[in-house]
Amino acid sequence: MDERWAPHSPLSRGAAAALAHLEGTGQDLNHVEVDGRYLDYRKKDEAIECFIALSWRYWRSATRYLDDGQAWFEVLPAQHPLHALQITPGA
Repeated sequence: MDERWAPHSPLSRGAAAALAHLEGTGQDLNHVEVDGRYLDYRKKDEAIECFIALSWRYWRSATRYLDDGQAWFEVLPAQHPLHALQITPGA
C-alpha cells in the first residue's frame, strides 16, 4: 500500500486508518482488499473477507461483495476526524 498513494494524501490516511481499525478488531489483513487491490497479491477474490473502499468509488459493487459474504468498509471522504461505514453480511 505504501507505493500506491503519496504519504500525506487523504486516500493514504483513510486506508491506513481503516486497516488499523480492522486489525484492532482481529481482522486478518491478508484477507483484505483496499480500493480494488489485494494486500496479499497471492489472494483470489474468494479469499477476501473485507473490502475497504475510499470516496464511494466502488459503492455500486457493494452488493456483489456482501452477497459473497464479504464485509464492506467505506471511508467517507474528506472528514476530520475520519468517518467510516462498516457493513457486515448477515449469517
